[in-house]
Amino acid sequence: MPDALRRLVEKIKPFWTSLSAGQRAVLIGAVVGSVLLVVAVVHWASRPNYAALFANLDPKDASTIVEQLRAKKIPYQLRDGGTTILVPQERVYELRLELAGQGLPLMGTVGYEIFDRNNIGLTDFVQKVNYRRALEGELARTICTLSEISAARVHIVVPEPSLYSSEQKEPTASIALRLKPGARLTPVQVQGIANLVASSVEGLRPENVTIVDSYGNVLNARKDKDTFASLTASQIELQRDVEDYLGQKVTSLLEGVVGPGRARVRVTAELDFDQVERTQETYDAENPAIRSQETSLEILPQGQGGGRRETNVTNYELNRTVERVVQSPGAVRRITVAAIVDGRYQPVKGAKGKESQQFVPRSQEELDKLTALVQSAIGYDAKRGDRVEVTCLPIQMPEEEELKEVSRRGFLMDVLEKVALGLAVLLLLGLVRSGIRDLREVALAYLKRSSEEMEEPEAEKEALERLDRRRQVVYFARRKPEDAAKLVRTWLVQDHR
Repeated sequence: MPDALRRLVEKIKPFWTSLSAGQRAVLIGAVVGSVLLVVAVVHWASRPNYAALFANLDPKDASTIVEQLRAKKIPYQLRDGGTTILVPQERVYELRLELAGQGLPLMGTVGYEIFDRNNIGLTDFVQKVNYRRALEGELARTICTLSEISAARVHIVVPEPSLYSSEQKEPTASIALRLKPGARLTPVQVQGIANLVASSVEGLRPENVTIVDSYGNVLNARKDKDTFASLTASQIELQRDVEDYLGQKVTSLLEGVVGPGRARVRVTAELDFDQVERTQETYDAENPAIRSQETSLEILPQGQGGGRRETNVTNYELNRTVERVVQSPGAVRRITVAAIVDGRYQPVKGAKGKESQQFVPRSQEELDKLTALVQSAIGYDAKRGDRVEVTCLPIQMPEEEELKEVSRRGFLMDVLEKVALGLAVLLLLGLVRSGIRDLREVALAYLKRSSEEMEEPEAEKEALERLDRRRQVVYFARRKPEDAAKLVRTWLVQDHR
């Protein structure tokens, strides 16, 4: 063991033995914590920052990209079950461009790159299948560019040509979508996807494209007007929108009269979702039109009395009007409104002098006026069988005392939470301060003891120097006694003066 290390151990050993068990535990914990903190900071500062190279990858694409990274000896990390690949942040864009040049990621599908291979010797049937695969893959990639979609699969069915046009079947397509968490496609976006696929396949119509999500829900369900199932989710949503719209109109109207929150309105709208196509043919018998007119003149012989005979034949055509009417679905069939309005309240003193509010209902004349206003707001039509009922009843409103009590409780809870948080912070600060004070006392005791130990060697050194000088003086007096006597007399004379 080197001397410096041995002296350090000898100095630390008395200090360590003078500490109590608690002080030793605090000191060991502080040293270990400091070492771990330094190691963690060094490790954190030395490791590279990782960023996402690709996310939501197909397992096949993820495997291919990982093989490329291993071949290039580039560090990487896998997240989200292997669907997300992280690489050093400074190389993200470089690697994306490099992998894009290799056609990665493929999104789990094969596109037109299938024709980049040598296809010599393939039959016409295989070429058609490859073309359909490439078209399906390219459409899936295009659909995946939408921000709400994480994956897509496209299947196209193109029937074989038929000799007879009446037996020719139309192409169809189906699309399976996997949406991102929390994402939702609007009806306009769903229709846009159907139009995109239909425009990419010859002879395919948008109504022959079926789109489903990962849960099997049909996103572009077609309406079947010939069955009872025509009341689809979109029609129910339309009916609810009409009811909400009329309810808001009537509520705002009544609250403007009776006061905010003092009116309750419920609207039921029956809509006609039948699509009716009617052809009407009418004839106008009062104003006929001449279709043809024939006049014949006949001259009679003398034996028949002579003269001439004229015959007129006129053919009339009745005016005919053919009218073809198509009634679109969604027309209002019947509207029913039920409304409750609050009355007035008068202060009344009770038996003990406590003041309370007494309900006073509104007059029938006032209710009739409110009914007329509601009828005008909803477009009331008696021929449709519409019905409006406005009734005056007391509406239970939260009492002011209850509201104050709730507010007071909420305020007290907030105050208690803040006080508890403050006490916890003070307690933590006290513990930290106590630990720091203990460490400070230990350090001061150690420094004091170290200084005392340093002073003792200095005193010993001075004593040795005095002893050495005494020995030198004795040696000088023995070797040169006369010179020593002169030196002593000189010192005595100087002290006497």
